[in-house]
Amino acid sequence: MAGYDYSPLIRKLSEHVDVVNENILTVNRQVDLLGHEVGEVRTDVATTKTELLALQKAFNDYVNQAERIAAIQRAETKLGNLQADLDRQYGHYSIVRRTSIGVLQAFDIGNVTDDVVSHVSEELMIQSPGYWLAPALVALAAWSRDDKEITDCSITEAYKRNPAKTALFFALILRRVNRIDAAIHWLKHYLKNCNSRALTRETAVILEAASHNAFGPQGAQLISTQLHEWNHNLRMNDDITKTQVNEWVKEIETNAAILADKEFDTLASLSPDFPQAKAMLEAATALGRTTEKYTNVRDSEYSALGAIEDLLDDLLEQLVTEYDDEELPLRREVAFNEAIIDTDGDRERSKELANQYIRALEETVDAVTLQTRTAISPEIMGVSIRTQQMAIGSGIDDFSQAVKDYTRNYRAQAITDLRIELDSTHSGQAATYNFIGYHTTTSENEADAIERLEAAWAATFKNHIDTLKFTLPIVPILLALFAIIVFFSIGLLQGILGLILIPAGMYYWITHKKKAAEKAIAEAESHRDEAFTHSKHIMLQARAEFTDLILEYEELDSDQEKLENLLHTWPTRVTPALTTDKN
Repeated sequence: MAGYDYSPLIRKLSEHVDVVNENILTVNRQVDLLGHEVGEVRTDVATTKTELLALQKAFNDYVNQAERIAAIQRAETKLGNLQADLDRQYGHYSIVRRTSIGVLQAFDIGNVTDDVVSHVSEELMIQSPGYWLAPALVALAAWSRDDKEITDCSITEAYKRNPAKTALFFALILRRVNRIDAAIHWLKHYLKNCNSRALTRETAVILEAASHNAFGPQGAQLISTQLHEWNHNLRMNDDITKTQVNEWVKEIETNAAILADKEFDTLASLSPDFPQAKAMLEAATALGRTTEKYTNVRDSEYSALGAIEDLLDDLLEQLVTEYDDEELPLRREVAFNEAIIDTDGDRERSKELANQYIRALEETVDAVTLQTRTAISPEIMGVSIRTQQMAIGSGIDDFSQAVKDYTRNYRAQAITDLRIELDSTHSGQAATYNFIGYHTTTSENEADAIERLEAAWAATFKNHIDTLKFTLPIVPILLALFAIIVFFSIGLLQGILGLILIPAGMYYWITHKKKAAEKAIAEAESHRDEAFTHSKHIMLQARAEFTDLILEYEELDSDQEKLENLLHTWPTRVTPALTTDKN
């Protein structure tokens, strides 16, 4: 082999090496392009995750809003059906009520004959079995034509159907025509037959009369004495007083505002304690709103100089036009669905509001509770602002105690410190680099909190970079050595070829892998400050929002003094019984 020419073999090997090098360069270019595209994909993924988080929040808000809209729509449909049921089942009661007012007006004017009135009232009597007002109307018509037999018979029937309302009806009718002695007789009869622990809603009319001195000094004294006796006896039971305080606590609660999370958007998204902080703030809003509400009640004007006949007509109209006890079940459902509409579909708030209405619609309550309901829900009890003012004065100590209980309850659950948690979903970069998580509290020193956050991001990037660092590929090297040995086992020429090509290829591959790792590490490190800065910004934003929340809470909480001052200076403040205005 000494004279053998190796130049063709060398040229052949050189050509193979050139081809291999060209292929390696091509692969390197393709890998570089792929690395660039991977970087773009990583950026797109981070952006997408951020957008998805925002989309998820928007979707949740949309779902909540959709649920509330659906609840309103269902309530509106239900309300329409209930109104139809009321009209179908008790529509004839409304006819009797309207006719009663018409008969009274006809008697005043004198333009309708007794025969017409008798005919109409007797026809309604036949059409309204069981309704107390129908025979009372027949008695009124018979009384106007001096038919004692029909009058007595009809009064007996009306009294049998509803003694309390019948007695009160004729007390008001007789007072309307200035038959004071007879009116007081009926009034006394009504009061003596009342159960102070089970009064019906028409007793609110008595409170109305008491507040306006409608039955003269003798009648006013009668009502005042009876109310004082009822209050004195009932308040010997501590549970009665506690019930009134609880009623006022519930009233204060219903005045609390509903706050939107967007006012403290960052805090709401980062703190598991935000619902408690929000509830604390909402509770405090009730003080100022309650003060405003009852300041308006206190300052509302009422006419104490109007003709007594006009007042009695109003009281009489209220008595004969209010719905009957039979209607209460449907009225309760109406109240609940109306509350859903009034609270924009908020079911929890609607339950609170509806319960307040429903409590006012109960068939019977004790005398003290009746006055409390009159003070809280005058529109449902059907009384004037004057009566409401007097009823508030009667229960002012209960109201004052309720303010103390209410503030004590929400202050006991108040928080002065709040957790802030940043997990791997709080930002797109946190998701991309698998953020290790961070916990702090608003009481932690701000500089310390920032330092720990920076350390958390440093640890996150260290973990991430550790996964990117280049390490010598032992297995591929061993495989390459094994391949060279295999090539030599085949032949010397193949062995030499493998010895040249395989190490060259391994060199280029390892060099590229190392450069790619260094590039990925550099790219990650370039995002370190950006990721930390973003997290620091939202963490500080959450702390700032909590500071604003606490300042707002303290300002609202201080409204207790204004509310207590309002109650302490209430113009009709009376303890413990409701008295009458003798002016």
